[in-house]
Amino acid sequence: MTKRDNFIMPDRARLLNIATWSSILAWLVLAVYILAAGAEILRFQQDVLAIQPFEVTTTSDYMLLLSRMAVGIFRGFVYFVVLRAVALGLIVIVETSINSDEQEEGGHE
Repeated sequence: MTKRDNFIMPDRARLLNIATWSSILAWLVLAVYILAAGAEILRFQQDVLAIQPFEVTTTSDYMLLLSRMAVGIFRGFVYFVVLRAVALGLIVIVETSINSDEQEEGGHE
């Protein structure tokens, strides 16, 4: 391994740990955003129940609820995809490094 390779790949185990934590965090973020969307539904139900009997909820109220939920879930999904991409990218880097080391060792024998 050259000095440049050591600079790029100092510790594979550390990169794999970061990839694992990134993957775990991705699932946690997705769960939190889904729970937040559920909390938004519950809050909306509480608001509807608190309205006076003769007041009517309008279509715009429902559209506002749907837009808040959609934005929240979409944001959570984007964070999920980014964190999963980071995890998979790190795993690919480590696998590529391992494969290149195996090829170098096979070529010198």
